[in-house]
Formats: sequence, C-alpha cells, structure tokens
Amino acid sequence: VDISDAPTLESKLEYLVLQLADKAKVVFLIDEYDKPLLAHVNNLADMREIQTLLNSFYSTLKSVTNKIHFLFMTGITK
Repeated sequence: VDISDAPTLESKLEYLVLQLADKAKVVFLIDEYDKPLLAHVNNLADMREIQTLLNSFYSTLKSVTNKIHFLFMTGITK
C-alpha cells in the first residue's frame, strides 16, 4: 500500500501516522496552532475555510491518538 493511494488528506495523514508508529514513536510539535486563524480574523470566509481544514487535521490526529507517543501544541493568543 502506498500513501498516494489514500484518497484524502485525512487518510494520507492517518496512513502516515500508522506506518510510522510501526517503526518508531510518533511525536507532533505544533507551534502557533492558532496563527492561521488570527491572520484571517478580518475575513470570515477565509477564517471558516481554515477552521474547517484545522478541524479535519485535529480530528484525524484524535482518531490515531493511541499511536501518538507525544503531541505538544503552542498558541500565540492568551
């Protein structure tokens, strides 16, 4: 099975995590997770699109939580 066979970005990410977890501990470091939203705070349409993309990304990570050794996120807002 090749990652290019995965039809969506979500399935590609899931496949990647599952494959890596078979070989080593999977670690995610996500710096300034809220920056894309803050950069478009004055454009509601763009902000909603980014929010949807981020939601999909984080939902995928949540679905493979048992394969993730460590996940660290930072934000820029208080």
